[in-house]
Amino acid sequence: MHRYPLLLSLCCLLLIVTGTLAAQPEAIKADEETLKAAGLGTDDAALIDFFRSRTLEDGERDKIAALIRDLGADDFGVREKASSELVKIGGKAVSLLRQAKDSRDLEVARRAAVCLGKIEQKQEPALMVAAARLLAAR
Repeated sequence: MHRYPLLLSLCCLLLIVTGTLAAQPEAIKADEETLKAAGLGTDDAALIDFFRSRTLEDGERDKIAALIRDLGADDFGVREKASSELVKIGGKAVSLLRQAKDSRDLEVARRAAVCLGKIEQKQEPALMVAAARLLAAR
């Protein structure tokens, strides 16, 4: 009598594992198609470069911090230029911009939020997820 629950559990586990493995090639293919449609490579080197290009390096942190300070400058032109530069930097500036959204300087907070919106609109979270799943699968 005790064998049946164990046998049933093993059968269920086998079905889950088999279903997961069977679905995996389809998911990998879909992720590859998502990245290719965005003009990105799908080989290991391209995936690593994708994440590296979105990772903040030490030297860049100071530059981004200075640009964020400039978001609250008295001169409108300086604020506009800083906003534009931060959006160009893109994903590397996201973590610092998120912190800046909580600034006591309302202009810095507002501009940081606007920059974040523009950057996140370009990045498309689906690309990040597809690249991460594809890299993990390999």
